[in-house]
Amino acid sequence: MSTATKFVQSASLSSVLSASSSHVSKTPSLKPLIEVYTRPGCSYCVAAKKILAHNDLSFVEYDTARNYRRLATMRTHAPARTFPQIVINQKWIGGFEDLLAFDFTQHSQSNSAPLA
Repeated sequence: MSTATKFVQSASLSSVLSASSSHVSKTPSLKPLIEVYTRPGCSYCVAAKKILAHNDLSFVEYDTARNYRRLATMRTHAPARTFPQIVINQKWIGGFEDLLAFDFTQHSQSNSAPLA
């Protein structure tokens, strides 16, 4: 059994969401631009997307199994090769645990577009 599967099975999603909600500040007019690079079957990817959705943070998802251009971008720029990889306002922050630790209160949406 993979570590991600053990994590998801051992921690209920509600406990993950409640633990992460203290890190996220919802500011209606200043939402960050969020990109999530995923792959099929990734439980951490599912959990990251649920955390973002639970906190009313919109994001663009790139399924790297279907979009090879985005996979190449991720391999070039991401700090790790694990999934998910998350980009906030064009800054690669890392994976699932990095998302939990990210301080959204200090990052608002700039006039930036998703990475190519």
